[in-house]
Amino acid sequence: MKQRRVLALLLALTLCITGLAGCGGNTQSEATAPPATQAPAETPAPTPEPTPEATPEPTPEATPEATPEPTPEPTPEPTPEPTPEPTPEPTPEPTPEPTPEPTVEPTVEPTAEPTPEPTPAPTPEPTPEPTPEPPKSLVDMSIAEGLTVGSRMPDFTFTDINGVSHNLYNTLIQKDFVLVNFWATWCDPCKQEFPFINQTYLAHKNDMDVFAMSIDIGYDDDARIKDTLTTENLNISFPVGMDNTGISTELGLKSIPVSMVVDRYGVICYYHMGKLSEDMLAKIVNTYIGDSYTQSVILSD
Repeated sequence: MKQRRVLALLLALTLCITGLAGCGGNTQSEATAPPATQAPAETPAPTPEPTPEATPEPTPEATPEATPEPTPEPTPEPTPEPTPEPTPEPTPEPTPEPTPEPTVEPTVEPTAEPTPEPTPAPTPEPTPEPTPEPPKSLVDMSIAEGLTVGSRMPDFTFTDINGVSHNLYNTLIQKDFVLVNFWATWCDPCKQEFPFINQTYLAHKNDMDVFAMSIDIGYDDDARIKDTLTTENLNISFPVGMDNTGISTELGLKSIPVSMVVDRYGVICYYHMGKLSEDMLAKIVNTYIGDSYTQSVILSD
């Protein structure tokens, strides 16, 4: 644009200078020409004035073409997506209902209710049943007045040959029964029953106890008992010692051996005079040991 303007101005100045030079030459030639012969006066024709050359109009600067603004492309209208026609859901064929099989009600067997185990009361006072017929062995011997099978045993404490004291009712708190045995060092049947009494004790010592009390007369200590047990190889595990309580006298014993069973309730349930048999010991164990024993049972030979 600037170059075009400069060229146009230079062209205009050149044309102007050329025109001015032409006008100055005509005037000088007229002044220096010799005077003409005077002719009759004629009105001289007017000298035509020189027509000034047309000053060239300046070439208008080329107006720069306006840069056409970019025509925004028409935003295409969004073509609406064709709405899919809903596909009709197939009508399910009706499922034939299965024919129910006849239900056989199960036969309910009656449930046997568990029999609760009886909880033994701590040393209850047993109601004595009618006094049964005493064993034949008691008919011919005198027991203390008012004391027989089915009666409560008087409490006592004796000390064995090892110096250990044993109380009847304290022992019955922990054991199911106590076999009270009266014997003497000179009694052979007494010593003959000791081995299988000891075997029974070792097999059931958690549930039973044995108090073997000697009624030897004239001995104040346990020296004779210890000597007899050692000499005759009687390996006894249950408590054995002198009857230093006088219970044998209180019971009115007149012969030995005598064995008595006192159950967990303190009742004299079995009385036997003479040597015990192994079968009788087994019967005693089966009768008085176990949780099913809930009341005093009198046992006879």
